[in-house]
Amino acid sequence: MGRHRCRHLFVESRHDRRIEAESGRPTSVVLTQRSGASIELLDGQRRFASDLQPDQLDRLATTQLVGSAYPNSAPKEDATLAIRRWVEQLLAAAERALPGASFAVVWVDFDQEIVARSLQMGRDRRRSARVRLDGYLQKDGKQSRASAESVIRERTDSQIDDLVVEVTERLELRLDTQTVKPDTSTVVFAPGVGGVWIHELVGHAAEGDTVANGESWMSPGIAFFPPALTVMDDPRRGRGGWRIDDEGSPAQPTAIIRDGGLASFLHSNKTAQAAETRSSGHGRCSSFRDAVLPRLGCTFVANGSHHPDEIMKEVQEGIYVRRMESAHTDPSSGFALFRISDADRIEGGKRTAPLQSHLLETLAVEALAGITMIGNDLQFDRCIGSCHRHGQPLVTSVGTPTICTRLMKVRN
Repeated sequence: MGRHRCRHLFVESRHDRRIEAESGRPTSVVLTQRSGASIELLDGQRRFASDLQPDQLDRLATTQLVGSAYPNSAPKEDATLAIRRWVEQLLAAAERALPGASFAVVWVDFDQEIVARSLQMGRDRRRSARVRLDGYLQKDGKQSRASAESVIRERTDSQIDDLVVEVTERLELRLDTQTVKPDTSTVVFAPGVGGVWIHELVGHAAEGDTVANGESWMSPGIAFFPPALTVMDDPRRGRGGWRIDDEGSPAQPTAIIRDGGLASFLHSNKTAQAAETRSSGHGRCSSFRDAVLPRLGCTFVANGSHHPDEIMKEVQEGIYVRRMESAHTDPSSGFALFRISDADRIEGGKRTAPLQSHLLETLAVEALAGITMIGNDLQFDRCIGSCHRHGQPLVTSVGTPTICTRLMKVRN
């Protein structure tokens, strides 16, 4: 077919499924599918084709590249009925465990196959499934909310039990929440939960285009990280992980901070070439119609040396964060704001009363320099969501051990 004349090829076939069950309402199921291709020519022009069949892409390929690159993707097995039954089983178990409360369950999964080629060609398949249980309780003039979620690799009764226990226990405890006094506080993040904090403060500031545009607070000269702090991003791990990015480059585990020192940034082919380095395999796009950007995969803090009980004993007054619902960050200044939906007061080294929802405000420089102890109990994905960047949502994972930092500002 001759020599290819395209700079970048991306082809995808993707299936998404969403199942929602709620107390007193019928279960809803939404299935979506998309397939398509984008080709960037050497002159920079982009061409798109959607809902392609393999023979259609073959005809398109004859003028742009050597061979067919359409993913050989058969329709995935229809397990929707079995998943729906499991979701309804989870809802029923929660209602039995705490009569009078109302609950909602959301199941989300996707299955994506891609072929990508820039400097090299690669194929990949990404899959992910997660479930979230929300509870609402009104009793004796008081009310409370609680949530828990889990990455699903195999549907089991034990997962149902764990989610139900976590949500129902917190619902009852949170009927008697206390207000939070606006002040500067010491904060202990529960294992896994602090990953959202690190994702926002460190991860976004390490994306190659942000750095190249001078919009990152991190620079090679910074030297204030605690020696025990190592922050990694490994796209191969976690939910929706990838072995090959959307430019065909192999995904590489990348140390952003290693032993307290700035180590490297996260690159696509484009940003790597500008920085005169190699792609770390972090080039991703939300769909074939979107531009490739350097994106976070699975961002986490490596284990430290402290037992979590040791960390708690050292905190005489502070906040223990169990769950974060949302976050906003400015990578140029390092300013970030987090909505805390579930937390406990720390008094005398012990967790005491549950606290009302509140905000935590911080500057990356202060908060990272204020890290005093890092636990040895690394967990992943205790707060699950999508990362949005330039209008492109992407599945990401986060993780941390128990971690303690000072200089966090509390807001109501």
